[in-house]
Amino acid sequence: MHPDTVRAAVYGTDPDAQPVQLLATVTAEAEAHVEGFLHVSDHNEDSDFSVSLINDYTYEAEGTRPVVLHFNARFDPDHENAIELDLEKATPLGN
Repeated sequence: MHPDTVRAAVYGTDPDAQPVQLLATVTAEAEAHVEGFLHVSDHNEDSDFSVSLINDYTYEAEGTRPVVLHFNARFDPDHENAIELDLEKATPLGN
């Protein structure tokens, strides 16, 4: 994760929590290592992913991609170090 890209935006509170907690979204840029399978028709020759042909229709692929990590967060405003983060999604950087 690139610490200088971390951004947070508070959007509300959880009044049922004791003490009341702030709710926020947190984003950060990171390099994600991706491994998986790819149909041969989806393979881009210009990609920097390494691929191995598994059969006539499938590649096994792996590589890294810059992504933006999106988290749902909650924290007690009186104890800023006590933060709960739940990863919501990862999107390609620039999308």
